[in-house]
Amino acid sequence: MTATPAVSVVIICQDDAERLPYAVHSAMAQSLTDIEIIVVDHGSTDDSSAVAESLAAADPRIRVITLPDRAGKPGRPLNAGFDAARAPWVVAIGSDDKVRQTGCESLLAAGEQAQADLVIGGVLRIDMDSGERNRWMPGVTLRSRVVTDFAQLPEMLRDTIGGSKLYRKAFLDRNDIRFREDIYYQDQIFTAKCYQAADTVAITSSLVTNWRRWSTSDRKSITQRKSTIENLSDRFEANREIDEVLAKHGRQDMLLTKHKKFLTHDLGIHVKDLENTSAEYRQLLVSLTRAYMTDIPEEVFDGLPLNRWVMLQCLLADRLTEAEQAAGSHFNQMLIEWQRLSTSAGDYVIPPDVPVEPNDCYRVDSYRLTEIPGGLLPARGWIELTPDGDGFAATVTVESPGRVDMRDHSAAELQLQNPLDGTFWNQPLGSVVNQEGDRCTWNSHISTKDLNHTFGRGETTLSLYAGFHVGGPGYWRVRLRPAQSLNVSPVDPAAQQWQISAEDTQIVLSRSTTANWRERLAERVDRRRYPDVATRDPFEELTQAQAADYLSDHRSRPRSNHVFFESFAGRRVDGAPWGLSEALRRHRPKFVQAWSGNHSAIFSRPTGTLAAPRFTRRYIDLLATSGVWVDNGWLPFNPDGRTFLQLGHGVPLPRITPPGQPPTWTHLVTSGDYTSECLRDAYGSSMTLVASGSPATDTLVSPGAHERRSLLRSRWDVADRTVVLFLPALRSGQIAPEFRVPNLHQLASGLGSDFYLFFREHDDDATGRRTAGVPDDLRWFASGVRPRGQLADYLLAADILISDYSSVIVDFGWTGRPVIHYAPDQQFYEDTDPGTYVKLDQLAAGPVVGDDENLVQAIREAATSVDPNPTNSMSRRFSEELAPLDALSSGEELIRLMGW
Repeated sequence: MTATPAVSVVIICQDDAERLPYAVHSAMAQSLTDIEIIVVDHGSTDDSSAVAESLAAADPRIRVITLPDRAGKPGRPLNAGFDAARAPWVVAIGSDDKVRQTGCESLLAAGEQAQADLVIGGVLRIDMDSGERNRWMPGVTLRSRVVTDFAQLPEMLRDTIGGSKLYRKAFLDRNDIRFREDIYYQDQIFTAKCYQAADTVAITSSLVTNWRRWSTSDRKSITQRKSTIENLSDRFEANREIDEVLAKHGRQDMLLTKHKKFLTHDLGIHVKDLENTSAEYRQLLVSLTRAYMTDIPEEVFDGLPLNRWVMLQCLLADRLTEAEQAAGSHFNQMLIEWQRLSTSAGDYVIPPDVPVEPNDCYRVDSYRLTEIPGGLLPARGWIELTPDGDGFAATVTVESPGRVDMRDHSAAELQLQNPLDGTFWNQPLGSVVNQEGDRCTWNSHISTKDLNHTFGRGETTLSLYAGFHVGGPGYWRVRLRPAQSLNVSPVDPAAQQWQISAEDTQIVLSRSTTANWRERLAERVDRRRYPDVATRDPFEELTQAQAADYLSDHRSRPRSNHVFFESFAGRRVDGAPWGLSEALRRHRPKFVQAWSGNHSAIFSRPTGTLAAPRFTRRYIDLLATSGVWVDNGWLPFNPDGRTFLQLGHGVPLPRITPPGQPPTWTHLVTSGDYTSECLRDAYGSSMTLVASGSPATDTLVSPGAHERRSLLRSRWDVADRTVVLFLPALRSGQIAPEFRVPNLHQLASGLGSDFYLFFREHDDDATGRRTAGVPDDLRWFASGVRPRGQLADYLLAADILISDYSSVIVDFGWTGRPVIHYAPDQQFYEDTDPGTYVKLDQLAAGPVVGDDENLVQAIREAATSVDPNPTNSMSRRFSEELAPLDALSSGEELIRLMGW
């Protein structure tokens, strides 16, 4: 090869002949063909070198570097590959990983466009034993952006893998950045140096590599083998060098971030499995931790998770069993399972098997646990099941700390769920039998007849939950734990009896028979609909192409009074579709409703509706027999003569990006002339606009809204606080350097305990993962918006809404309560990406602020200057101008206009 390639792909290998071809072939298959591939063999004793040479013989773009021995650690082959690279850009992966087909092309495009020093791309982490897949560091790569100082995105310091990033070679040479060759975790030092030195870092949300991990001990990477003395020492050494780099360049702000990362992530990794380590290892861990903590400033502990704080204190006190218990317990577990002690000296959380007495290891005053609203504390439940001839006698105990008296205002139920098909069985528990403090007890009975009727007589496994209402409309679902007296009965498969079992603190009911229940159910369903088909599993998950073919072949005739609902691509059961569903239940009770959803959301569907687990045969069956489809997203099918009603996500403020292909909706709901104009501009005029207003606002302005608001605030124990709700718009495109979410510690400091904040970042991808959360030391001040809760409940409970350009501003504005626009990136968002229909300087629902100090001031002013006439408030006028048709009866009006 004589021409200079655009990108050099370095693949390092040691004794991995079996997996090496997978990595090399992924590089060979790149859509960017102008690359070179450098395989560096680090003194392998197997056939890795010969395998690499055979691959090189088949493709002139491949070069092989064979190191003569195994001296050094992974930094040595990485440096050898980077030194040999001829391209101006270089990326590295391990021999067990994969570059996705467009990976190099996506990285290079982002780097060249931003003239960056390095590029970070999305990494899909795959556990090859369990099959679990998740995006590595979503807080960094879910959004494409350009960062000119890593203080703009401190989360970058957590993205420490050196591979899967594209580096400009001239930048590395200019700053003399190389991998250390004498320790593991060399990539943590390398990336920290790069972040500190880079003038520009480009981030692309595109997934560029697959990081494949094996859980089994014989296939683990070296850095996964964390219980060795060498590994432990190298991690502390790597962190010390990073500290020196940041301190040398005066980056005290980022040094605090890095210290928190060490305490929340790195240290916990070595504490979680201490019982399987040697005495020498445990002694070294304590001594290294004590030495490392001598120079750590107090500010590092602000925002530290509760379990990590207790873990650290126990570790420093050489109480390693308790440190390991803390490391493996998250916040809710500690409040549920650990013991609590409040004295005049302070507050303590104490491990379950430790005497309840004050000890500084367990002191947690700074977390202000006693100030957390009681209605937002976690609950726990136990069940005792005893066979009684025709089923099981059940005693349910629920402990709900801080809640109101449950004796006269509560209802509860047992719920058995089959997670595979969405079927469930409910058993009301009636009145509370006994209440002692925060504990309530119910008695009930589960009959074999009911179980057989609901779940059939075949093989099945059911999860057991308890749901209970307390003093209002709230609903909690608690996974029940076995009581100590749980009676696990033997099962006789021939008699098809149900068996109780306790598995990892969970209760399940199961039954095994010679006939598979799914086959029986499929046969019964399909023979009724398709007599010529012997068996067809209604709960088999289909690909989108299979689902489309199955729908086109479906023989059932759609029924005009059957309505199929989906919202937020099946991630949540919420929004305007929920509002219309409720309106149909009130005004057209004979209509048959089916709701789709993923395996989690489907259980949140309205009572009395059919379950359609997404992309199963049952999903298509119900879709096919429904004459009306309702969605606020993109059902990927042609309605073929059916009515397809699009309710959207609300009144558009950001510009709508026209779809790549014409939508298949037949009807589109609008809230007035403004909305109609925006929708016609984006989607054309091929569908009928229905000017009814959005059913999403019905709950907020109904006659019962004030009563429900009072009940919600009482249930959550925030009735005496000013409730603030933070709900921003989705930023799916480019991100301005000025973009940020409010600093919750600054808000808490400026507002105090008279305020309570419900906080949510927008769903960023199809999994609904969010990039920020509420620190444990702020649970007294804030909590996240529960993903399965109804958003309308939070809007009802709130006194003040903080948003930027979200459509919920228009919904909330109908209440007349204050709105604050928090838009640090206002100019970029309005004029660059995505652009808006509404300029906040010309029309806004409330004050516009761009920093946390002014946000605190605006919240305080809003809380003390309530408009005596809400119908004349700034927020109400904003909503009336943009959505004049949204009103109390939007759902009923939509039903009338559609002729249902």
